[in-house]
Amino acid sequence: MNDAVFDTTVVAFANSDLSARKPGNSLDTRLRLLEGTVRRDFRIRYNAKLLKEYEQHVREHRNDVIELFFGALDSKGAILVKKNSLSRQEFNLARNQRWPSHDQHLIAAALGGTQTHIYVTERALVSCAAGIYRVFRIRVRAV
Repeated sequence: MNDAVFDTTVVAFANSDLSARKPGNSLDTRLRLLEGTVRRDFRIRYNAKLLKEYEQHVREHRNDVIELFFGALDSKGAILVKKNSLSRQEFNLARNQRWPSHDQHLIAAALGGTQTHIYVTERALVSCAAGIYRVFRIRVRAV
């Protein structure tokens, strides 16, 4: 089973009224990913820093998918990773690929996973995708 890490923006941008969901739009894409975690199409990997960000940015659950996603974080289908940051060597490797230092917790959550994908909305992170895959074997996907 593959693993997934979600940047906070993916979760926060999915916390919207479901009436705005149209097949193929960005809300639909984000919701389908989060629904995949509920169906256990893949395992969620997260750490304490990501959980804190999720809770800060999604204070009110505006749809059922978000409610189910937060429930999935407490299930056996989710992996709480103890690391919130990278080692000095890992940090330097990530920085050499232009990965922003304030998002190191995403890679920290992904390390050790099985065919892990990090889902992001920021172009700066997507532009690092090839280098992050080459160094860490973690795929970075735009949503």
